[in-house]
Amino acid sequence: MYQDIRNRKIEVYDGKVRPVFEELIEYGYGYKALANALNERGILSAKGKRWTSDAVKHALTRLGLKTLGEIHNAL
Repeated sequence: MYQDIRNRKIEVYDGKVRPVFEELIEYGYGYKALANALNERGILSAKGKRWTSDAVKHALTRLGLKTLGEIHNAL
């Protein structure tokens, strides 16, 4: 039951933060730059904390998104 509630909260959070990630990724931001931009905008992580590079990487994985650097390296 609690896991279902937690999962639903993450889904709602992801729906709100995904467009921000997509916008910043289009500008070519990497993990560190994404973390800095999100912190400057006052957007907290799903855990309610400031963003770090690792938190950004985890969120991108959860959202199924990649930075342009990751896409380029995969080619």
